[in-house]
Amino acid sequence: MRLHALNKLHKRISISMKPKILAFVYTYMHQFKNLEHKYDFFYYNEIGKDPYEYVDFVITDLLARGVLVDGVIGDQDDTSILASLAAKKLGLIGPDPQAIFRAQHKAYFSVFAAKANNYFPPTYVLNPSVRKFPDLPFPGFEKPSKGSLSRFAYMVRTPKELRKRLDAIERAPRKYLRWFDTFFHSQYEADKHVKKPYIPINTLLYQPLLSFDQYTVDGLVQHGKITILGYTKSDYSEDRKSFVSFNFPSELSKNLNDEVQEVLKKLLQLLGYDNAGFNLEFFVTDRDHMIIIEFNTRLSGQFIPLMQQWYKSNNLDFAIQIALGNKPIIQSRKEKKLASSFPLRIHRDFLVEYIPDEKYYKRLKEKFDILEIRIMVDQGKKLSDYPQDGYSFRYAIVDIAGKTKQEIHDKLELVKMNLGIVFRPV
Repeated sequence: MRLHALNKLHKRISISMKPKILAFVYTYMHQFKNLEHKYDFFYYNEIGKDPYEYVDFVITDLLARGVLVDGVIGDQDDTSILASLAAKKLGLIGPDPQAIFRAQHKAYFSVFAAKANNYFPPTYVLNPSVRKFPDLPFPGFEKPSKGSLSRFAYMVRTPKELRKRLDAIERAPRKYLRWFDTFFHSQYEADKHVKKPYIPINTLLYQPLLSFDQYTVDGLVQHGKITILGYTKSDYSEDRKSFVSFNFPSELSKNLNDEVQEVLKKLLQLLGYDNAGFNLEFFVTDRDHMIIIEFNTRLSGQFIPLMQQWYKSNNLDFAIQIALGNKPIIQSRKEKKLASSFPLRIHRDFLVEYIPDEKYYKRLKEKFDILEIRIMVDQGKKLSDYPQDGYSFRYAIVDIAGKTKQEIHDKLELVKMNLGIVFRPV
């Protein structure tokens, strides 16, 4: 309560100053840097060994420095957990940690999703040590109760193939699970709306295989009111194993847009998720209905440059305004552009022998009018040293805007020809 009062006092005496924002961020730091003219950020780019202990450390550190923050934000799944815990402890605005738990633990989330979405598929919870599946429909799709970047998520066509995947998952080190399990288990203990007993975080989920177009809706929720910022279409490779592009904006029919809004309203109420940004991934069926894939307790960081071709401000700005208790001012650009994000991939492992310097990529961006070129690997490392989707090896992400799709793809080919990365077979 004392911290809450201090923050209130700080707001009254610093009206002319830039708001002070506690930012748990490491993936999209460059997007926060773009807003430093508007906010004073206090960055913490680690997550610690224990989410609760780390939040205590951060708050103690801020107080020792004489810093009283006005708002808190995170840029990823783990950092959004830290932001929610810190906001609650400081008496600031943010989503309830229990809502974060319900959304991020996919086994529990599937129960809420089924209540909100009439077309949500049957979902089976698998113990990773069990190797008999008498009730499972094949083909299907297996994914962890907590994953990242589609790691350990696979299409499986037979029980034999599923057993092989489970063997590989069980052998793989998943040290990050302990951190999430600490948070999930503590929130589960206090949550009266989830079934007992606790579902371990190392469990896996299995659903019938679905092959429909995939979209992501990014939005904001403030005091229960939902604002949709737009839809991004995800395009797969021909074998549907990896994403090849993300394209904004993408249009839905009026009926489907209405359905998305209705499902979102039900889902957010069930989760208890409020006062933050979010994104929801979903399929669109042949009959123009939506099927929820997953809900993320943050805006899509990768899509921020794309959506900024549509809006005057960075999407993060909208979420920060909500964290400050303000109503975001959302203004569209007069001259809008289409925009796409392209993950560049190779289908075998290589050693990264050479990468040009930052100045080279700055010149390349200027020469071909490219929004962003992000090299996701380091010289001297193997592609397999980085988290990958299980089917391919991502090494860069290129964001491009243009007036037409053809213009965007022409620019992409120019970037590919001039990227300058040298690979050597492993």
